[in-house]
Amino acid sequence: MGEIRKVTFIGSGKVTYFLIEALKRKEKLPEKVSIYDPDDSAVQKVIQIDETKIERVDSFQSQIDANIVFLAVHSPVIEKVSQIIVGKLDNVDALVSFAPSVSISRLKSYLSGFHQIVRMIPNAPSLIGEGYNPVAFSDSFDVNIKNEILEFFVNWGKCPEVKEENLEAYAILSGMGPTYFWFQLLKLKDLALKFGLSENEAEEALISVVKGSIDVLFKSGLSSEEVLNLIPVHPLKRFEDSIRSYYEERLIEVHNKIKY
Repeated sequence: MGEIRKVTFIGSGKVTYFLIEALKRKEKLPEKVSIYDPDDSAVQKVIQIDETKIERVDSFQSQIDANIVFLAVHSPVIEKVSQIIVGKLDNVDALVSFAPSVSISRLKSYLSGFHQIVRMIPNAPSLIGEGYNPVAFSDSFDVNIKNEILEFFVNWGKCPEVKEENLEAYAILSGMGPTYFWFQLLKLKDLALKFGLSENEAEEALISVVKGSIDVLFKSGLSSEEVLNLIPVHPLKRFEDSIRSYYEERLIEVHNKIKY
């Protein structure tokens, strides 16, 4: 495949935006980025990242001119969208799907046997090159192309190769994971400002607390029970069981819904 010089994104939603923005920030944008999406406002937002390299494509009349095609649409419309590009991938080295619940075997059937397929669960911290984006490759994937794709993905952060059947679990854990914490951290910051800290002081403390909390939980050598008992005062103790039940109920529900 050589250097990844041309990529095409089918879909211009939030994931497409933060992945392309990340490449721009690292000065790693391919020389040509094509976007296909009937949503004009979403496309224009992506194009504004770099109008010299990003262009809109209104249709695919012939073979797609790209090293990689990213299928960045929701699972329910994968089959329909696949019909737009089926038979037009002869010049494409790989198709990367971000959708949970749509297996590689199903994608192959939708694309008339095109077999160089990758599935990825994107993670929003990719925006700053600190993502955790698990990937699974189709069988008999060309080794050289695979290595070059993985090297490209490193621009977004870690991209561990995992079993395909585990991708939906990663969708819950890492793909949606930031949403479980961001609103809580923002509330803590808001309270810290009300208590008299400056914005910089509050943010510095929260960054340190979150990192340190994770490290002591998984790297201290203590049991989870011992870690939970390190701090004598638990202001939210009476709400903890309810919060755990929300996680248990809602996230199992979502996982069962997206598991193919």
